[in-house]
Amino acid sequence: MHDKILFLYAQGMMTPAIVTTFREMYGADVSATLISKVTDAVTEQVVEWQSRSLGATQPIVYLGSIVVKIRQDKKVINKAIYLARSAAPGVLIGRISARCSTTRRTDEK
Repeated sequence: MHDKILFLYAQGMMTPAIVTTFREMYGADVSATLISKVTDAVTEQVVEWQSRSLGATQPIVYLGSIVVKIRQDKKVINKAIYLARSAAPGVLIGRISARCSTTRRTDEK
C-alpha cells in the first residue's frame, strides 16, 4: 500500500486526491494522516534529489501542437501538427509529426 501511495504522490496528487483514489479504485478507506506519514518518510530524500547538482548543460525542449482542418479522402478532418524546439546549444529539432521525427545536431552535416 505504501508503494501505491508514493506512486500517486510522485504523480503530483495531493493527500485528499489520494484518499479519494484509494476509495474509488481499491475500495479502501485510507486516512489523510496515514498518507502524510508515508509521504513525510521520503521528504528528506526528495529534498536531497531536488538539491542535487546538475550537469553543465541541461537541454530544454519546448513541445507544442496545433490542430488544423484538412481535406482528406473527400472529407474534412482534424490533424495535429506537432512542433518541437530546443533551447540547448548545438541541438536542432526538426518538424515532428505523428509518423516521423527528426533530430540532429547542428554540427553534423
